[in-house]
Amino acid sequence: MFSVSFPARADLTRLLEYVPDDAALVLGSNGFNPEDPAHSESKLASLLKRSDLPGGIAAVGESLSQLPRYRELLDRMPPSFRDPLGDPHGILARMPVVLFVNDVAPDPSGSLSVSAGLLFEPRNEAQRRAVGTALSVAQIGLINRHAPADRVQFVNGNSCLGLTVKAKVAAHPDESFGRSVRLQEALAQTMAKPDLLMFAEVPRVLQQTQALIGARSGDGDAANFGKVTSAMGLEGLGRAVWTAGFDQTQWRSAGWLEAPAPRGGVVSFLDQQSSPLPLEALQVTTPRTTWVHVSRLNVLGALVNVVTTRAAMNEGDGTQALMARAGGGAEEMRAAGLPEDLHLQLLTGLGDTWTFYSDPTLDAGGMAMVSKVNDPEKIAKVLASLQTFANTRMSDASVPFQITDLDMGNGIVIHALPLPRFAPAWSLSDGRLFVAGSAQAVLSAIENARPETGSILDAPRFKEAMARAGVDPASGMTGGFMYADLQRKAMSGYQKASMLLNLIAPAVKDQGVNLQGLLPPLPGLLEDLSPAVGRRYVDASGLHTWTLQPFPFSTLASGEVLFCLADPVVLMAGAGILLQEMKNRRESSASDGAGENGTHR
Repeated sequence: MFSVSFPARADLTRLLEYVPDDAALVLGSNGFNPEDPAHSESKLASLLKRSDLPGGIAAVGESLSQLPRYRELLDRMPPSFRDPLGDPHGILARMPVVLFVNDVAPDPSGSLSVSAGLLFEPRNEAQRRAVGTALSVAQIGLINRHAPADRVQFVNGNSCLGLTVKAKVAAHPDESFGRSVRLQEALAQTMAKPDLLMFAEVPRVLQQTQALIGARSGDGDAANFGKVTSAMGLEGLGRAVWTAGFDQTQWRSAGWLEAPAPRGGVVSFLDQQSSPLPLEALQVTTPRTTWVHVSRLNVLGALVNVVTTRAAMNEGDGTQALMARAGGGAEEMRAAGLPEDLHLQLLTGLGDTWTFYSDPTLDAGGMAMVSKVNDPEKIAKVLASLQTFANTRMSDASVPFQITDLDMGNGIVIHALPLPRFAPAWSLSDGRLFVAGSAQAVLSAIENARPETGSILDAPRFKEAMARAGVDPASGMTGGFMYADLQRKAMSGYQKASMLLNLIAPAVKDQGVNLQGLLPPLPGLLEDLSPAVGRRYVDASGLHTWTLQPFPFSTLASGEVLFCLADPVVLMAGAGILLQEMKNRRESSASDGAGENGTHR
């Protein structure tokens, strides 16, 4: 049916040479190839051998096939296509695949018009048959429901099979996305030959989004969207790239957000990430620390960015808007018995470097946050005012809890809120703010920060991980840093995962799904785990991130991976505030229209 040659080693890089150079979004995977030593000798391959993960996935697929709607869908397909769906080895996940999108635009009928393509590079005859049949079924479905027959094209290249809708593959490798300067520059910033690739041209994505908003909601909303993106500084962004792949037996990922300096709007928040992290941010830990994340976040600077950007959207004065925001609520503050400028005192008194870490001394593996403050005296007064205010409010509301002061001696006073299952506590000591889940954990964190106790910098496993990752803690940490001793963290994480599977297993056992097989034996898992390291920094070209870990998603074993997203969350929060402003402008415009015409548009 198809005339296809099979390369000795199918490769994502070669498949990208079929992608047209004008692609705005490209997603690619090299697939897991057991014949490639880089794959077969990896810790991921070892993990799959130790667990029944492929069999578990096949069992789940078999259970899904019993559902009426899913069964009806399968019955419509030829047997040659149904078979790969139940293949426990995941035949469609073992070959290079690329999805590209050139354009998404509204058509005259109001529907979306998508120019895109899906390409595969089969590694053997079995994969060729599976892909060929699947694409034939997909081609018929697209023609019958979504696109004219002349716009859906079957791709039969030298070693490539695929489908395109309102798009064409590259006429020659030299004219392809795979050999384009924009991709090569991006790979130079991330990984030269990745196994996974995500690439997006942010300006084009924003332009297409604005066009869609205009077609669906009108020119006014499109103009508001343009104003928001301009004020946020998003117009200065370029390419957004994330890559990942095998690095010897390990799994490495690298990302790059092109944001050349100078940066404006909320994007200027990235400028905070360009200065080195102080070594003392790691010296508050201990040699027994199992996980640590250090990040730079100037809370006042982030607020300034958001407020001034919002003012710019309204064509106002950013400085005046900031002063108005800082002075706003003074009457409410006085009525509550709080300092009028409490917000400003709090924001200026806090520091800009934050350390989160997990340690056996912190309530048997709990977590603590430590930050050196700019003005300890100012922060102490602010927190005391907030504590009095909170206690008064809880008392007035008949809440049976109060924040209490615990004198631990040696000038250490810990403030704690003893809730039934959680007792958050904090303290100011030696110019640092300590926060943890209990008063005892705070006290331990204070003791851990003393120089004579040592730190994670003295731990042999930490030193080995840093050397393997090529990171010098004294000079190579900027923006954000993460380390996790996954072997030690997995001990508690394994117990939690096992308990969860035990709870779920009875509900799915009747469907023939054995969830217990998904979890490899702990001794074998510990052999496959090794410390994970992550880093984030900003230079003149933009934001860079990379991680080195045993296998994909292994950092989930640490339990605190979400803290590594702290800075992106701040950026998204700022974006959320500004998008809310766009919504307000729209509602205001609608209200004005109602006032003049007696009805909303």
